Amino acid sequence: MQRFPEIHFPTEDCVCPGCAVGKMPNQAFPENERCASKPFKLVLSDLKSFPVMLYRKFKYVITFYNNFTSHAWTMPLCSKPAAIMAAKDFLEMVRVQHNAHVIGWMSDASREYKSDLFD
Repeated sequence: MQRFPEIHFPTEDCVCPGCAVGKMPNQAFPENERCASKPFKLVLSDLKSFPVMLYRKFKYVITFYNNFTSHAWTMPLCSKPAAIMAAKDFLEMVRVQHNAHVIGWMSDASREYKSDLFD
């Protein structure tokens, strides 16, 4: 019968302080003045496309991110023009379910947000 040597687990931290500092050069992010002070004061939105068509012919996804609560909603879409209807549905959901209104809206200002219908 073959005996295996016992495994020794170190009880102290094995990472040298220089290595730890070298791998973590970033400082904490400064306070952001754009952070919302109440729910739905600032909503961030973006539309992304998938590289392939998904099940049920979804090609895009739109996201809505509440800057105050860090809660996000996503909706799969079949086409880019459907983003306007998804945004309307989101605004109505905020009004009905949360009894609130979106005050600020931030996006990358791409074409899906630049239309008379969206305004």
